[in-house]
Amino acid sequence: MRSASIALALGVACGLAAGPLPAAEATPGFDDVMTYLHYDGAERARVLQGEIVGKEFRENDAKEISIAVVMRLAAPLRVLAEEIRKGELLRADQEILDFRASAPGDPLGEMFRPAGYASGEGPEVRRLLAAVPGSTFNLSTEELDRLNAARTRFPGKDCDRQPACVTEVSGLYRGMLQERLGRYVKDGLAGIAPYDRGAGQSVLPGEELLRAAEDAELIRRAFPEFYAAFTAFPKEQRPEFESQLLWIKRRVQDRPTFALAHRLFDVRSDRALIAERQLYAGSSYNSLQTFIGLLPDGDRTVLFYTNRTFTDQVAGAASNLRHSVGRSKMMSAVIRNFETLRRRSS
Repeated sequence: MRSASIALALGVACGLAAGPLPAAEATPGFDDVMTYLHYDGAERARVLQGEIVGKEFRENDAKEISIAVVMRLAAPLRVLAEEIRKGELLRADQEILDFRASAPGDPLGEMFRPAGYASGEGPEVRRLLAAVPGSTFNLSTEELDRLNAARTRFPGKDCDRQPACVTEVSGLYRGMLQERLGRYVKDGLAGIAPYDRGAGQSVLPGEELLRAAEDAELIRRAFPEFYAAFTAFPKEQRPEFESQLLWIKRRVQDRPTFALAHRLFDVRSDRALIAERQLYAGSSYNSLQTFIGLLPDGDRTVLFYTNRTFTDQVAGAASNLRHSVGRSKMMSAVIRNFETLRRRSS
């Protein structure tokens, strides 16, 4: 399914081509969400006793690993939502090296000005200049052609020792990131370029994210306007929803890796919804989608979190083991980040 069919599917999924969505149901309560996430009575009790409780969530794709996490925090809902909006959850992640956030309409060029490789990341610059179709980097055919053209100007293998080469390659990649985010802002999921894996094979992160969005049954049923705004972005936007665009630089498998993200916020007195999709990742994984729901609990807040990550690394031989290992690593990292957020917000 290419860009045109993605656009058609988005219309159907969001009720744009198949008539209006049904009226929203009442805001789901604690037990409603826990039932949706398949938490049993003992797991619910552990959450209410203060534990951070994570478990496997349903996976519908051979390349998908998915988890759910629920916790209570000693912070009011609006305070916690604002901390997440300002990036405190990113700052809690020990693997995040840098990030910048901007709202749609702000100049993307200014946002990307600080994006680049540090002086000690020469091996990654050298690796990027040598990129070919495959899984070392997630790049489109057009992006690979640009790097190939740069390679003719710097044919040696010591790019990291040549200031002119480092400057050109970093600037070239920065421009690719900005272009990718710009196309997403213009065309949404249909504007996400594929990753060229070679031998005529490609990965379509836009389709992965569409499938992940379509599977968000509780959001679609209870909050159809928010669901439509997220799934059909940049269409169906409403003034009460806030969009945030980000680039994120993090350490993934001991490599500095850039990702591009879009977040959508709907914060109210009785609940908050925060949806995020990482529409591009430089390596290791293809894309991911998270939902955070916040419900007030007196002067505390209950946080519900789901993460669907798509990666070629869990498909193929020994898939069950790969999924188990990937899920375990993801769970450990997410819970560690939430523990840090809880300490900072209490």
